[in-house]
Amino acid sequence: MGLNLEIVKLPKKIDPCPIIEAIVELRFNSPFPHDAIFGIIYKEFKDDYPTVEELPILQLPESVRRQDPNLSYKPYYKLSKNDKFLFQVGARVISLISLNPYAGWNKFYEELKDMLQRIKKLEILSSYNRVGIRYINGFEGNIFEKVDLSLNMRGKILKDINTSMRLEMLTGKFVSTLRIANNVQITIKDKTIQGSIIDIDTFIENPVEDELGLLDIGHIEEKKLFFTLLKEDFLKHELNPEY
Repeated sequence: MGLNLEIVKLPKKIDPCPIIEAIVELRFNSPFPHDAIFGIIYKEFKDDYPTVEELPILQLPESVRRQDPNLSYKPYYKLSKNDKFLFQVGARVISLISLNPYAGWNKFYEELKDMLQRIKKLEILSSYNRVGIRYINGFEGNIFEKVDLSLNMRGKILKDINTSMRLEMLTGKFVSTLRIANNVQITIKDKTIQGSIIDIDTFIENPVEDELGLLDIGHIEEKKLFFTLLKEDFLKHELNPEY
């Protein structure tokens, strides 16, 4: 049974926005050779994303990258457009990242829509086997004091330093992996501190629906889960929601 989040009233925005990074990742199947994918995609996007960086995974032999299932969907290259978006490409994965400060869903979605429509025209993807959207949120202090989720032992709530929780649950037609941790190193407004994160990865495997429509729905499911977690006083008095 999935988690029912329909009762949540979703703010249009909160201030300060805690989003450190938003990532859309699409894992795909292709009839093209692994080493041909990047060249085809780069030719299409080189004017929009002119700065290219090889990622450390390329230091491994190609035979290792192909045989290790943990490496199958790792990106090989990072393409930079500006200080707002990153585009990553692997042999069987593409991802778009909205950096801090978060551009907002409308701008992120428009960038994503343009990217996917152009990739579709290249005819290099035969199908998707995973479509996911992930938001990493950073907070000062101990987030376990501000969420309606707790870990307890014999009635004693465990929320002290070095607490980390990972849960996986159904949210609508999606699966959401939720990770909450305190005492982690995060960067907020160019300042690195020890703080907390709420990290939500909402995804669907082997989808048959249009990927853009799925991402729009997945974004709502992720957002509902995030706001369900927050205590009302924290949301109202520290995040200043606008409805």
